Amino acid sequence: MDPVSHGIVGAAIGSLSGGSLNLSNPYLVGSVIGAVIPDGDIILRLKGNYSYLKNHRGASHSLFGLAVISALLTCVLIKIYSGYNFISLMFWVFMGGLSHSLTDMLNSYGVQLFWPKTKKKFSLSLLMLVDLPLIICSILVIIYRHNIKGIYIIIACFIAYLIIRALMRFKAISLIRKNIQGKYSIIKVNILPSITGFFRWDFIVWTPDLNITGTVNIINSKVVIRDKLKKIEKDLEKKFMHSPAGKFFKEFTPIYHVECQELDRGYWVKYTDLRYYFKNNYMHHAIAYFDDCFNMLRWTFHPYSYRQKNVNYSLQVLTKQ
Repeated sequence: MDPVSHGIVGAAIGSLSGGSLNLSNPYLVGSVIGAVIPDGDIILRLKGNYSYLKNHRGASHSLFGLAVISALLTCVLIKIYSGYNFISLMFWVFMGGLSHSLTDMLNSYGVQLFWPKTKKKFSLSLLMLVDLPLIICSILVIIYRHNIKGIYIIIACFIAYLIIRALMRFKAISLIRKNIQGKYSIIKVNILPSITGFFRWDFIVWTPDLNITGTVNIINSKVVIRDKLKKIEKDLEKKFMHSPAGKFFKEFTPIYHVECQELDRGYWVKYTDLRYYFKNNYMHHAIAYFDDCFNMLRWTFHPYSYRQKNVNYSLQVLTKQ
């Protein structure tokens, strides 16, 4: 989600504290700051996009990280708003932060909710990165904050919306299977909210030999195949994924494709994140070079665009295994 959406959701939660809608209400202020501060990991961009994307939606979005951030932020707020109970104030700060992680979990990027126990990113892939119904429901909560019945109705409407999105997702999967089944042996299907349309969903179909990507429109039932990406041999892929570049990319995204070209003295390998497709381009890539013994010689990370040549958007690591 974008920072504005997170801030609005945080304000909606803080408005339920019963206080005024201004800076004199520490619960509102704490909830709003708590809702936007997890994305403070953007400061890692000072070290480059590699460091930022490697750690984004990690520790700062986990339950443990939220608890630590909430406690620290409450220590600051309690100095400004003297006379308020520390635990009560921390509760509203934490609830704002929790709203951030939960709404991020509703889109396809996911969050490391249980870091440091696991670095696995949890994602429900239901909402778009900017989701208008979520924003509308949050604004309505603020408006009708004193109407308990109205709040319940708004919450019920949002839950119904999530159910509708889940049903849309199931329909998309059904349309894809109907269109592709029989032509290919389907191992699994990944469905992601499209960046470009409310009723459009991106898909990745995994088959024994191909990764098939495309879009499906659930209104006109149109399925468009974008790419048929040929898989490399499993033994080769395992060796390439065992490298520092491969380990990073596997941790970065659960939905990736590995391409390989044999050179005179080694291999050229391209890792592609299949989750986001924008302006005729998969957004995130990595290129690695290996010798004949599958030792990685160097690799370059290309965030946001494979064609990006700016030095700030690449990192080269020389390594010997």
